[in-house]
This record gives sequence, C-alpha cells and structure tokens, in this order.
Amino acid sequence: MIKYGSTEQLGKIVGLISSGYANYATDAYGHFVVVALLRHAPHDLFDKILSLTIPAVPTLISHRFGIEVIHSAYSSNLCTATNRNLLILAVFKDNIALMKRWKGYPILEDVLAQEVEQRKRLLPKLFELCEKLVSQKSAVDFPFVQRLAAAFIRNGTKHEVSELCDTLRPHLAVLCTIREGAPLASLAFSLTEPKKRKVILRAFSENLGVLVVSKYSAPVIARLFDIVYDVQLLCKYVVNDVVSHITQLINSPFGHQILLHLLTPHDERKTKFLLPNWFQHNLYSVENTRWNRHTWLTHEYKEEEVELCSKDAEQTHLAVLPTLIKKFLEVLSNSEVASKLNKHYVGLIAREVLHVHEKEPAYRKALKLSANDVQVLERLSLSRGKKEPRHEEGGNSVGKITSEVQNKTKGRRLERPQMQKPAETPRVVKKMMKSSGVEGSRKEGTKVETVSHAVSTLKKKKKVLPKK
Repeated sequence: MIKYGSTEQLGKIVGLISSGYANYATDAYGHFVVVALLRHAPHDLFDKILSLTIPAVPTLISHRFGIEVIHSAYSSNLCTATNRNLLILAVFKDNIALMKRWKGYPILEDVLAQEVEQRKRLLPKLFELCEKLVSQKSAVDFPFVQRLAAAFIRNGTKHEVSELCDTLRPHLAVLCTIREGAPLASLAFSLTEPKKRKVILRAFSENLGVLVVSKYSAPVIARLFDIVYDVQLLCKYVVNDVVSHITQLINSPFGHQILLHLLTPHDERKTKFLLPNWFQHNLYSVENTRWNRHTWLTHEYKEEEVELCSKDAEQTHLAVLPTLIKKFLEVLSNSEVASKLNKHYVGLIAREVLHVHEKEPAYRKALKLSANDVQVLERLSLSRGKKEPRHEEGGNSVGKITSEVQNKTKGRRLERPQMQKPAETPRVVKKMMKSSGVEGSRKEGTKVETVSHAVSTLKKKKKVLPKK
C-alpha cells in the first residue's frame, strides 16, 4: 500500500531500507518495495532514494532484479537529465571524484569520444556489460540498456561492434518503436552486413503498417531507403507494404514525412518539414557527406572510417518514387478516398512533387508526370509563392495604400485623443443645489443627474437673474 501512504510513512520505509539498500534492491521480494518507492515517492524522497541507488549501480546492474530498480529510477519523471547521466556513468565502478576529472563528464558518450586514454579500460567493460544485458530476457527493452549499447556501437572497436549488432539483430523491430531504441536500431541496421539484412527486413515487414505511422520508427523506415541499395529486396519487404498502407501513411503526422524525405534531396527543404528526432538517423541529403560513413576503432584503438553503402541513395529514391507517387495520384483521383485524407499533408506532398519536377531534372525524368497530373498537384498543393496584393475597384492597391500610410506615419509620435473636461457648474446652480440639499446627492448619482435636478428646481421657483 505504498501508493496510498503518507510522506511521513514513506520516509520511515526509506529509513528502514537505507542501511542495506543493495540487498533489498536485489531481493526477489524486496525489489518490489524499492520499485514502488521510486514510482510513488514525492520529489524529496525520490532524491534520497536516488542518492542510495547511484553508488549501488555496479551491484544492481549484474542482478536481474537490480536491473528493474535501475530502470525504475532512470525512467521516472522525477529523474533529471543529470541524474540519468550519473546512473549511466556509474556502471564503471569508478570513484565520482575521479570521474569528475574526465573530459565530457557526466555524459558517457562525450567521455568515450574525448577521453582517448581511458578508452582501452572503459570500452572492454562496456562491451561485456552490453552483451550480458542484451542477451538477458526483457532487459533490452529498458531505455538505459539501449543507451549503453548505442554508446558502445558509436565509439567501440570494429569486431566487438559487429558482434553486438548481431546480438541486437532479433530485437531491432521492437527497438525502433522506442525513443532511445530507434537511433540504435537505425545504426545497428546500417552496420549489419548486406547479406544479413534480409532477416531484419522480414521482421520489419511483419508490422510495417504500424511502424510507418509511429513517431520513433518512421525515421528508421525512411533510413532503409538510404541504406538498402537492392531495389528488389526493398520493394519486396518495404515498398509494396507502404503502397498498400498509403492512406494511413498520408494521414499520419509522422508517416507522410517518409515521402517528404524521399522528395527533398537538399537539407534546406528537409529542415522545414522533418521533426528534430529525424536528424538523429543521419539521413541522406546532397549536403550530408557522411550519410553512408561510420567511424569505429581498430584493435589498436585507432580510428577507421568505413563506407556503409556502395551506391548513392538518390538512385534508390528515384527507383521507388515513381511507384509511390503513382499510387498517391491514384488515391487523389478517387473522390471518396480523397475526401478522407488530411488536406495539409496532401498539400505538402503535392508541393514537393511539383518542386522536384520543376527544379530537379533527374526527378522529373524519373517521375514522368503528365500535364493532367501536374494540374491535379497544382490544385491540391499549398501556396508556393508570395500572395499578391489585393486590388479594389478603380485599380488602387490596398497593399500600396497601406505602405504609403505607414511611410507617412513612420517616426511620428501618435497623439492620443484627450478626454474633454466636463463643463463647470454655474455659480447660481451651485447655490440652488446647496440650498435645496442636492449637494449630498452627488455621492449617490452622477454629475449630470445632479445638475439637471438643480436646474429643474430653479425653474420651479421662477427665479430670474437681474439684468445688468
């Protein structure tokens, strides 16, 4: 009943387990109590439990129940980015005072990239740990495990990286749907030998309808169009399923960006449409010269750059785009289906098709759009130019008039209209108000009502002012 306990009661429980925290966190029953405390404790108590967890990470990481405790702490909404970095870095069993001297502290990825002297000691430990965690059942689903594996693959040695990618291969279809796992899945697939990719593509195709519309897996599918240069293999496992799910793809806020990636060969237009997490996947563009490059270490810990793909990704894009755009136009020609499509996403896709048709000769040659197709796309595409100024009758431009007024008033201080002061009450009226007792009614009524009452009283008495 930790969920419904008060702060005082939870504090007593934390005090009881603090003396032997590692034993409770690795116990078959005790770890449930620790996980519940991490999940339901308020902020102050969570920080206290976290201060007990970080020193115990080297012990917890080697135990099946301790891994769940680390996962609960790392995935908690109360865990800050700095605390997550400390949890990850604590797996090396080094003294915190020593770690603070490392370049890039407390981010593990920066430490591995900048601390050249520490690589020989840290990387073997990290590889053994990743192999053990990935091999364990359900441990690979934890975000902190995915981050450890991704850190090693980006900075590790050649043979160990290849071995870890082989271990990760059966899990890539699941990893690509998780925030931390998606960049790992994309990188692991890129480093897998071409002859071994068929198994991964088959696993992707079994659930492709969900993967193409998911926030984190959509860029992984887009990356396949860059890396897989075998067009027949790509069509068999990816393109044919994408065509069958084209309406879902267009209506999805993430799926339609797969088409936009294929239609935007330059970075300038990619940055306008693609979400920030897409750029973690090293997608192809003309300006990105490292889209098919990866740097790993040799057995002597010297950097070596390798090529991931022997063919240009643009050739693959041009090979599959005609099939996808043809299906896109067929869907638009069906009025019943077209009425159910997201008009904004349809407009974005149509605009990019027209853009490459006009600006890119290679795309124009591959797409082979007819005059009728161009008319349909122009009708559906979003505005591609600046709006013309609206003209009124007589040929006067509203925009021109507005600009002239702005130029005239530019730098001039505008004066606010001042309120007119109310007319002063005549002395005779004031005297009558005083004698008739109307002076006190000012508090209750308005000034206008008071003056009118005094004037009416003056008329009743028929008092005429003497002539001069």
